[in-house]
Amino acid sequence: MDTNDLLGHKVTIRTSDFSKVTGKVVQVSDSRILLDMIKHESGVETNVRLTVKDNEGIELTGTLFEG
Repeated sequence: MDTNDLLGHKVTIRTSDFSKVTGKVVQVSDSRILLDMIKHESGVETNVRLTVKDNEGIELTGTLFEG
């Protein structure tokens, strides 16, 4: 998977403290990875590590989350 395709898109990430943050992708940790997904009660977490900028302009890093 080429994660660079996510740059500039609005996504939700799950941070290290398990909070969910929505923002625009400004950086990807690895440009190419083998996608891995983990199902949780509230959605699906991936191993795609991203940095997003939220509505307040704060950059946060976490894993791509859908839920």
